[in-house]
Amino acid sequence: MRAPLDFLQGSRSIGHMLASGVDRLTRWSHSTQPNSAITRAIALLRGAMASWPEPGSAAWPRFPVHGRGTYNSNVAVLTVETALIRAVLPANFELGGNYSGDRSTVLLFFGHQSDVRPDIWPLPGWAYDEAVFAVPNVFARDARYAYQGPFVFVPRLWLDRLSPVLAGILLYGYSKILTRIEASPDAYVVRSIGGETTLAQARFEPAGPACDPRTFHVWHEIEACLNQPILTEPMPGVEIGSVLSFRTHRIRAVQPLHAELTIGDGAAPGFAGGRFNAAGMASIPAAFRMRSHWHITPPIPRSWFTTAAVPVNDIHHPIRRPVAAHVATLASTASAQRDEVAWLRPPKRRIAVLGGGVGALCAVWALTQAPDWRERFDITVYQIGWRLGGKGASGRNK
Repeated sequence: MRAPLDFLQGSRSIGHMLASGVDRLTRWSHSTQPNSAITRAIALLRGAMASWPEPGSAAWPRFPVHGRGTYNSNVAVLTVETALIRAVLPANFELGGNYSGDRSTVLLFFGHQSDVRPDIWPLPGWAYDEAVFAVPNVFARDARYAYQGPFVFVPRLWLDRLSPVLAGILLYGYSKILTRIEASPDAYVVRSIGGETTLAQARFEPAGPACDPRTFHVWHEIEACLNQPILTEPMPGVEIGSVLSFRTHRIRAVQPLHAELTIGDGAAPGFAGGRFNAAGMASIPAAFRMRSHWHITPPIPRSWFTTAAVPVNDIHHPIRRPVAAHVATLASTASAQRDEVAWLRPPKRRIAVLGGGVGALCAVWALTQAPDWRERFDITVYQIGWRLGGKGASGRNK
């Protein structure tokens, strides 16, 4: 069945048309009329949008507005057969940076987005579940551009809310589709909007205590993948970029996980699907739970990526806010820092035991044998009367 809203993937994004149009006007004016009034007018337009660099310069543009949000996600870093990944990429994209031989890296995110909005918007933003299929270490070879890669290519994003789906498609050219998502701390299921097809599903279990990700030697490889700029191709020959900063330098705790994942056949365009496993963060494949307060730039034409280092972890451009809003932001930031580790602990599972017979009490005894059962379970036994034991109950009326 054709995925909902896939027909929008062929349309040129609004963000790309605006940014690409100004970029082409700039190149044309510099080449044909370098000192004309038209050139000066275009320069003013660029200045109004942001302080863009000149084409081919080593400067990085400073944007007056960014997108922002908080993503609580279970992340799986997998190695997949390179042939399967090549089938997902557009014709002019190629893979690089393989970990070993004929296998390439794939990132899968299963999580919940909250407070997604432009950073100048004073009210709470969108909240929705989102799963992401991402391919890092992608190179887009084109002699016209100084920066060839690496990029992250995102062939599919699954969301359960229509408005961010439309915003992602129209502004950034992302391949987002509307789906049904069932999410809990230890399970995640993505189904087609009609519910008849399972696109992806995952199960998670803790694989160790929450700790600083820098204690794992594979973190620098994972961080390098997370910090690559994103490049999409909403239609052949149209490439649009963006820089998504997970602000990994501010992530102070991650929760290692055991992950079992199933990606359906055709869940991402061209991907054959399969079953995958990842355990902890000792090596790749790896799985972990993290919280990221991310920022994203507006859409960027491919030509604005240069050989200069992209300041991924410092793209946020501060803006003036009313004092009350600024104080509220500082307060919420301080609260988030205090809860940086606490959120990694999944909520307690509430268990109701009906009856106080031998079988029920044996079940409660088994649950309470784990050393951390008080943090994991909230157990209540419901029994008529004051005696426990069922058929084996006994007592004295004193």
